[in-house]
Amino acid sequence: MTEGKKYDTGKPPMSLLPPYSLEEVSKVLGFGAEKYGPRNWKLVGKKNGLDFQDRYLGAALRHINEIMKGNYFDEETGLRHEAHAICCLMFCLDIKATSTSQKLIPAVAASIASPPDNASESV
Repeated sequence: MTEGKKYDTGKPPMSLLPPYSLEEVSKVLGFGAEKYGPRNWKLVGKKNGLDFQDRYLGAALRHINEIMKGNYFDEETGLRHEAHAICCLMFCLDIKATSTSQKLIPAVAASIASPPDNASESV
């Protein structure tokens, strides 16, 4: 019998993702899907002058701040604040990674296309 072939050179090594973390993040996403609807996060636009990234970065930082204060579980969901923060950051990353997509809502596309003047000063 000959050896099978699998051409996966140069592809992302998905098997390196930590399985327990993925499961915790998936629980947060499931809670959000039940509460707001599946993939509702993609529809979030501007509110009170804050764009998509500002809102989700703010949410991630609130969860991180709770961890820093010694509160490890979200009161509403009972799930870890780390998983909530990771979800928020994944939303930001996903919207940036797909910024050339025609599926972006106009407010998000505009905020990505026109970063603030001080964007180069970010760490």
